[in-house]
Amino acid sequence: RYTARLIRNIKLGASPDWMVRRLEAVGMRSINNVVDITNYVMMETGQPLHAFDFNLVSGGKIIVRESREGETFVTLDEKSHELQQGTVLICDAQKPVALGGIMGGLNSEVNERTTDVLLEAAYFQPENIQRSLRYLGMSSEASMRFERGIDPNGALHAQARATELFVELAKGEVAKGVIDIYPQKIHPVKIELKTQEINRLIGTTLTSEEMCDLLTKIEITAEKNNVIAPTFRPDLTRVADIAEEVARLYGYDNIPLCATTPISYEVHDNPFDDFVESLKTIMTGIGYQEVVTNSLINSQAYQEMTGEPIYTVLNPLNADLDGLRNTLIPSLLTVLQWNVYRQIKDLAIFEINRVYQHPGSLTERPHEEMHLTVALTGTRGGDDWLSSRELYNFYDVKGVVEYLADKISLDKLAFIPYDNFAVENQSVKILLGENEIGYLGKLQNSLRTRFDIDNPVFIAQLNVHRLFDYRKTERRFNEIPRFPWVERDLAVVLDRDIETGEIIKTIRKVGGKFLKDAYVFDLYTGKQIEASKKSVAFRLIFQSNEKTLTDEEITYWFERIMAAVQKTHHAKLRT
Repeated sequence: RYTARLIRNIKLGASPDWMVRRLEAVGMRSINNVVDITNYVMMETGQPLHAFDFNLVSGGKIIVRESREGETFVTLDEKSHELQQGTVLICDAQKPVALGGIMGGLNSEVNERTTDVLLEAAYFQPENIQRSLRYLGMSSEASMRFERGIDPNGALHAQARATELFVELAKGEVAKGVIDIYPQKIHPVKIELKTQEINRLIGTTLTSEEMCDLLTKIEITAEKNNVIAPTFRPDLTRVADIAEEVARLYGYDNIPLCATTPISYEVHDNPFDDFVESLKTIMTGIGYQEVVTNSLINSQAYQEMTGEPIYTVLNPLNADLDGLRNTLIPSLLTVLQWNVYRQIKDLAIFEINRVYQHPGSLTERPHEEMHLTVALTGTRGGDDWLSSRELYNFYDVKGVVEYLADKISLDKLAFIPYDNFAVENQSVKILLGENEIGYLGKLQNSLRTRFDIDNPVFIAQLNVHRLFDYRKTERRFNEIPRFPWVERDLAVVLDRDIETGEIIKTIRKVGGKFLKDAYVFDLYTGKQIEASKKSVAFRLIFQSNEKTLTDEEITYWFERIMAAVQKTHHAKLRT
C-alpha cells in the first residue's frame, strides 16, 4: 500500500522541548521539526513515515517499482549501494528517491531550503524488505518494523496524526486530498479456535467462552468457531499463536503445575529416509567409504567447472562460501585431492546429499535434489599382496551402478553414450526406460588436472529421488530349481560401434523359455582382428524347472540365437 499527502509552506526549525525529550527517551536524536514529527509518529503508532522535499521530486510524480540488477542508489547516510533485482524503489519522474521500507535518498532529503513536504505512509511486503536488507547489509528503525510486519490498514491514521503535527508545529498548509494506492487489500486473519489443542499446549482447562473473553481484551474478536486477528497483529497466523496470547492473558501463575508430561514414543515411518539409509548400507557393504561435504561452495569456481548458474546466498559466511552446489562431483574431487596429497591414492568413496538447481531467479527457492555420487581412483585392492594392482576402470564404476540397481530391483537399465562437463570418452547416460536417472564415466582430464590427481578418476552420479520412485518394493521368490543348468559360450566378431546391450537384447528375444541368463564375459581388441572390429564373448545359461535339458534341445536354441545375432548385427563367429 502506498499513500502520500502534500503539505505546503512549512516552517523548518527546531522541535519543541517535549518532543525532543520523548525522542531522546527512546534513543532517537532530534534533527528538525519535520524529521522529528515522522520519527515521533512512527514511535507512537508503529507506522514508519518518510518526508520528501517535494520541490526535489521531479515532475511531481511518485513511481514505485522494482530495482534492476546492478542499479545503484545513494541513501541519506551518504553511502552508495549496489542493488540486486527486486528491491523496492520509490522514484520520481527521472530518478530513484528512496529505498522503499529501508531509507530515503540523499537527493530528496528535507533541508534548510525545504518549504513543501510530500509525506509518505506505506506498507511493503515483509519478505521483500528482509531479503533486501540482508543483501545490502544495512538496517534502520523503519526497516526493522517493515520486515517484521506492520498494520497495512493503519497508514492513513498515522499519516493524519503526522499531518496534524505538521500544522501545529511547522505551520504547514495541507493540500486537499490523499493519494492512496491499495490494489490488494489485506483483511483480518481468521483462525480456528481449537479449544482442546490450546488447552493441551498451555496446560489449562479453559472453555471456548473463557478464551474468547480473554482475547477480546486485545481486540481479537470471535466469530462462530473462529477468532479474527486484527491486521495490526501480523504475528497471529495459527492456533499456537492464539494459545500464546491466551496463556499470557490468563496469567502464567494461574496455570497449574504439571508433574508429568506425556511423551509419545511412536516413530512415524519415512520411506524415503529409510531408502537413503539402505543405499548407504549397500555402498559401505561393498567396501566404499562414505564422505560428507559442505553444501556451501565458491559460486565462481563451481560455475567455471559446471558451466551452469549457481544459486547464491544473500549473506554468505565468507566470500569462498557464497553459493549452493548444483552437483556433488567437485566436492568429492576435493576429498580425493586431500587424500592424494597425503599419499592415500587408492580411493573408493561416495556421498548421498542434496544439490540445489538454480530456478532462473533468486526470488524463487532453488530446486533441491538428492544425489548419490561415486568416485574411484587408484588401484583396485590397494597395495595388498593379493590384489591385482590394476587401476580402476570404466567397468568398475559401471559395475557398482549395476550392482546397486540389482539390489533395489531396478530392471532394464540402458547405458547411452554421453558427454557433459564432468565425463568424456568412456562415459554413458543411465536410462531406466525413457527416464534419465544419472550418468557415469571417466572424469575429464581438465578437471582431474585442476584437482592435481595423477591417476584416472571414474565417477557415477545418480538421482536418489528417481531411484526411489522407480524401485520395486514387491518381492517375489522362486523355488530353487531341482534340475541343472547348462552353459554355452558364443564368441562373435562385430563392428566396434555396435553396443553389446543390443546383442543381448537379440539373444533374449530369440532365446526361448529355457534361456535364463546372458551376459558378456570377455572383450578383445587387438592384432588378431581388424582395427574396426571387436570380439565379444557371451555366456548363455539354459535351464528348465521341469526337467533336465537334452543336448538336442540346447543345441536347437543355441543355433537359433547364433543365427539371429549373425543376421541382425552382421556378426561373424570367432574361430
